[in-house]
Amino acid sequence: MFKIRDKILVTFLSVVIIPIIITGTFFGIYMTKVLRRDKIVEFHQSTKSKSEKVIYFMRSIENDIISLGNNVFLLNLIEAIRSNDTEQIGSCKFEVGNLFRMFSESRGIYDQIRYIDKSGQEIVRVNAGQEYAYIVPPEELRDKSHRYYFKKALKLKEGDVYVSSLDLNREQRGTGPDHKTVLRYAIPVFDSIKDGKKQNRGIIALNVQAYFLLKNILTSEYKKGVNSYLLDKEGFYLLHPDITKQWGGQSGLNTGKNLKNDFPQEISSLFLSGQSGNKLVDKQFVNFIPIHFNPLDNERYWILLESLPKSIIYSSIYTFYVILGVLAVFLITGVVIAAFVFSRKLTRPLNALVKGVTTIAEHDLDELDYHINATSNDEIAFLTFSFNKMVYNLGKARRKLLDYALNLEKKVDHKTEEVLEKADELKKINEELEDFVYIISHDLKEPLFAIEGHTSRLLKTHKDALDDKGKFYINRTKVNIEKMSLKINEIMEVLKVGRVTYDLKSNDSGAIVREVVSALESKIGENKINVSIQDNLPIVLCDEKRMRDILSNLITNAIKFMGEDKKRQIRIGCDENGGYHKFFVEDTGIGIREEYKEQIFKIFNRLNEVKAEGTGVGLAIVKKIVEQHKGKIWIESPVKDGRGSRFCFAIPMSRRRDDVKPDDFENNDIGAIAREVVSALESMIAENKINVSIRDDLPIVLCDGKRMRDVLSNLITNAIKFMGEDKKRQIRIGCDKSGGYHKFFVEDTGIGIREEHREQIFEIFKRLNEIKADGAGVGLAMVKKIVEQHKGIIWVESPVSDGKGSRFCFAIPMSRRRDDAKPESGHACGHEQKTLESRENWEIVDKER
Repeated sequence: MFKIRDKILVTFLSVVIIPIIITGTFFGIYMTKVLRRDKIVEFHQSTKSKSEKVIYFMRSIENDIISLGNNVFLLNLIEAIRSNDTEQIGSCKFEVGNLFRMFSESRGIYDQIRYIDKSGQEIVRVNAGQEYAYIVPPEELRDKSHRYYFKKALKLKEGDVYVSSLDLNREQRGTGPDHKTVLRYAIPVFDSIKDGKKQNRGIIALNVQAYFLLKNILTSEYKKGVNSYLLDKEGFYLLHPDITKQWGGQSGLNTGKNLKNDFPQEISSLFLSGQSGNKLVDKQFVNFIPIHFNPLDNERYWILLESLPKSIIYSSIYTFYVILGVLAVFLITGVVIAAFVFSRKLTRPLNALVKGVTTIAEHDLDELDYHINATSNDEIAFLTFSFNKMVYNLGKARRKLLDYALNLEKKVDHKTEEVLEKADELKKINEELEDFVYIISHDLKEPLFAIEGHTSRLLKTHKDALDDKGKFYINRTKVNIEKMSLKINEIMEVLKVGRVTYDLKSNDSGAIVREVVSALESKIGENKINVSIQDNLPIVLCDEKRMRDILSNLITNAIKFMGEDKKRQIRIGCDENGGYHKFFVEDTGIGIREEYKEQIFKIFNRLNEVKAEGTGVGLAIVKKIVEQHKGKIWIESPVKDGRGSRFCFAIPMSRRRDDVKPDDFENNDIGAIAREVVSALESMIAENKINVSIRDDLPIVLCDGKRMRDVLSNLITNAIKFMGEDKKRQIRIGCDKSGGYHKFFVEDTGIGIREEHREQIFEIFKRLNEIKADGAGVGLAMVKKIVEQHKGIIWVESPVSDGKGSRFCFAIPMSRRRDDAKPESGHACGHEQKTLESRENWEIVDKER
């Protein structure tokens, strides 16, 4: 047992240390995020800065070539060539050559500067030498009309700049690593004639030495651990710390060295997507930024990658953790020492009080007169005084309580014996009365059978001896015997309700309601009544057969007393209130007058002014069954506008459908169920000359086997009904798997479903008026409810092929596969692929007959 001092110590430490730990933890987490973010942002900004320098460098080249294209010396040369002035051409070539040479030497980044006329012939070319640039002699000038950059630049508009990819300069002699890496810029040049129209007179081309881009810009700033890479759009390295991996593309050395070989497909696709960002890959933070080097084509770009080890990013965080840990240890140590000293000083005067309380707890108050002396003047002294007073009052109250308890126990025992005797007496009288009525009803049957037999024999053997009046009396006797027999049977039925054993278990009230409505569909259709059933009716603890009797009697009663009003509706639903399921059956019938509301549930009680079939025991049976379920029943009338009745009955809640899995869900072989259903419908299938195929790989699923038979039976029957007159008469049953769901389908080659009918087909009593087929339109509504109870969904696709056919699909969660393998994603009903992880993501088209 913990001492008070220990508890105070623990409390104090909890109040002080826990906030320190929580605050320190949140501070550590926050600072970790801040430091990590700052390091990553700093690294990303460094990469971004390099990409911006590249863009600035390339824009400066664009400005250079545009400046050269607009230079007066070049324009004079173009004018001289146009006018074919030989003397002027030579002078202008010299001026343009000197212009190109000085430009090359001043910039120091150009390998070649050329003016090429529109036929592709080099007119002026300046090459960069080892120390100075020089003008190439006329005999070394080449025809470049076949080169790709000439063809593309010649087609540009005035002011547009063509930028080539970064590649090896194959225009110069030599092969292999002796090639220079160059970047070609070109613009078209135009002259001006008198009518104001401009003529293309060739191009200006610059060969930029890529060394300045790859080395002076991208790798000029050294940072510990940072590696820089430049790639083309296809993933080939233009810059790599390992030079053997550079220029692996067809336009380079064609070695095949590629980013895609160094990273998984998902990562390499992200890097080459043309988007910027960062990614942690193999303990390396990688920044990737696209560089759009061609202002005329945004789809052409390079990718700048920079990697930095995770350990370098986190180095400052590790240092912070060490400092924070040391501070936390010192702080907690100081708090523990202070708490220990404080708790010891505070608990010392309480020890005597603790000892006194322990002594009182271990002895009889009647025999112990315990007293504690107070040694201080603080709150503890007041507590000691209160304790002494409590001990005195407690002993006094205990003696009184013992006296009261003794007298009360005697009175309770006496009253309990009286109640039990009365209950046994009433139970015995009730049982004797029921036995008497049951025996009398049973014994009355024998003489009734004898009388009925004698009257029938008399009428048969002495028919000729009887006149019409005698025959009339004998027939009336037989009618009254039948009425008497019916009365006796109904009495026995009422008694039987209270005698049978109720099999109470969890049942789906929605399924029971739909079964009862389905059984009464002919009577409902005959009386032209619209029945609506509330969605999501609960799972209740009840006897399924007796619950069916309740609903059948109440719905039949509503049909009988519907009256002649044009609005003929029955509504069935349930509310939850105070731990009870409150079911109701509401109609728009004639209603019930106030004076009949208390008598209507008594046996043989009927409304004399209303002519209807029955003898008046149905509601008595309903009341008896409800009471056996620990519930109660009542009636509310009128409901609206002086008409209608609402029969309500409440039974205790057990559990809702959404809370638990139904008890009768188990693993069922859908293949076996499908074959059983097809076998049961064999005569109907053969009569309609239909070929039915069932896939061999139908799975084992967690479901209600009986309800799954109902689903398949209704869907196959529906397919048979609407098969039409086509020669190709087939039904195909199968299943696909995707996203954790089994997706079953029943596909036919029938008449199909028109667009306007696809929104209502799963509603109750909905049918296609233009098509004659058996049924009242509840089958597909039942199917939908059953599928929803299995946490699934259902839809229809039509037409399937050549404008005909329908495919009813329903998906329910996977339980396990027959081969116990992990489910694979597939296609919905063998059709378009869908994901069931989130049902909102399903593109389900509710297509209905």
